[in-house]
Amino acid sequence: MLSMAGVRDQRVQRSILSTLGAKLTEGFTDFDIKDPRATKITDPMLQNKWVNISVSIRARNLSRPALKVYKGYKESTSGPLFSLFQSPNANMSMKAMIWLSSMWWDIEGEFFWWFGGKAGFPKEIYVLSPRRMEYETYSKKWFFTNDEGERIPMAPEEFFHCYEPNIWNPIRGVPPMAALAMELEQDWSVNKELIKALNASAIPQGILKTEQRITPAQADDIQLRWDQKYGRSKGDKRIAVLGQGTSFQALNEDLLKYTTISEDNRTAILTKYGIPLKVANATSEKTALSGKDSDEQYRALWSQTLIPVQKFWAGEIKTKFLNRFGLNTYSVDFDNTDIPELQEQEADLHKRLREDIAAGLLTPNEAREIIHYDAVENGDTLRGGQAPEKPADQGVSDADTETGEPAKSGGRRARSVFQGQFDKQRSAERRDNALQGLFDYFQGSGG
Repeated sequence: MLSMAGVRDQRVQRSILSTLGAKLTEGFTDFDIKDPRATKITDPMLQNKWVNISVSIRARNLSRPALKVYKGYKESTSGPLFSLFQSPNANMSMKAMIWLSSMWWDIEGEFFWWFGGKAGFPKEIYVLSPRRMEYETYSKKWFFTNDEGERIPMAPEEFFHCYEPNIWNPIRGVPPMAALAMELEQDWSVNKELIKALNASAIPQGILKTEQRITPAQADDIQLRWDQKYGRSKGDKRIAVLGQGTSFQALNEDLLKYTTISEDNRTAILTKYGIPLKVANATSEKTALSGKDSDEQYRALWSQTLIPVQKFWAGEIKTKFLNRFGLNTYSVDFDNTDIPELQEQEADLHKRLREDIAAGLLTPNEAREIIHYDAVENGDTLRGGQAPEKPADQGVSDADTETGEPAKSGGRRARSVFQGQFDKQRSAERRDNALQGLFDYFQGSGG
């Protein structure tokens, strides 16, 4: 039989799990600290299209690469930790967990992984709404509020909390859109005004202009003949016939200014989320960008926006999750090797490899391995006849990092693993240096 504590734990677990499918649009009222209820914006993703687009782009892309587990320099493909990240719970894949975590990160500046309320190493992970989590300062305890309004105490070992560093609150994240509260309010008001103008038929569907002087009777005749030939417009709107020297003036002179305001706010929102205009299909250029320019904007999205987020999350998972459960030799990282946007164009890659060989940075066989060509005889010597410098073992022993048994070929396998990590880091540094400044350039020029 279950003890009283066990019965309570099961009840708490059911209570928390029952909220996961509940409506989560309440909250996000921290724009106005003095009077949170004064803001019209309660959920930026629901009420602003560019916030919605930005959050979706980031979540969709961050969930593409696999989150891999490593023990030392070796990828771990079995064990409890690997299984946990492959299938966080019965109803969620790893990609879905990253997708949902990314959305909360971009809306609230933080996300929570709950371990199901069970003791010991986690067997499952659920993504909780940050809006239901509360830290009580005087008691220094966390609480989760369920649908019935019950505040359930949450011990620190029951969840993992990842949040963007916040200078105003050291234990909670800050919503990214908090600084753009006024811009969101403006967009909301502009959209309401445009709807009013359209409903009042302030803008006709078409205008017939002529350089001739016509009488009112002639104008009526032109309009009648137009309707007979092409039919009446939708919504019973009439065609305006304007004679010489006549122009249409909207009832609300500010309507045209609203377009400029909306474009400025769009740029501010996309910039805050690190989304280049081309990636969001928000460029205002009359001519299409070249393929190379488009590729550079997509690479800038990854280099300047997504990869830094990946690295931050991986570090937080290592520090606050893995180390907490004694997994000090383990780490996680996102594998971006299959992301097409990060791959060099073939011509650029071949040119770079030739330059690296000529500069003595790579041997011919090292370059051939990168482009999946077979090694050639006498191809293991750097230009000038020097043997390539091998990286140090960095403390990796000749024992297998998983089994503890002596490694085959005298530690060559451990060194090979480190060499792969070294090459990957060196390639990433080259890419980051090459893309430095592209993001700011394209954000400012719109392509």
